Amino acid sequence: MFHYRYASLLESVAITFMYGAVLPVLFPVILVKCISDYFIERYLVVYYYREPPAYDETMTKNFISFCRFFVLVGLAMSFWQLGCRQIFDNILFPITTADEPQKSGHFVW
Repeated sequence: MFHYRYASLLESVAITFMYGAVLPVLFPVILVKCISDYFIERYLVVYYYREPPAYDETMTKNFISFCRFFVLVGLAMSFWQLGCRQIFDNILFPITTADEPQKSGHFVW
């Protein structure tokens, strides 16, 4: 069904925006997925469906509004991921006792 493929595309775009800063290979992967989904959907409309899906532009407008939200969440996630001092500065915080929580180096002030 059409709405399952639309939800799959929405999920893929959301994951790419959230983790694309630390995994840049996701951008070409989602590009290939979008192009293949486009051609598969065109093929199915021409040769498989008896009637094309009857949806109006509200689903597309909702998708674009969700993508705006994903960009903001992706910026916040990128700031958090790229600000991890343990990865980029090689600063480790050893645990001295078993009940001590793991320190991350993220501080508010």
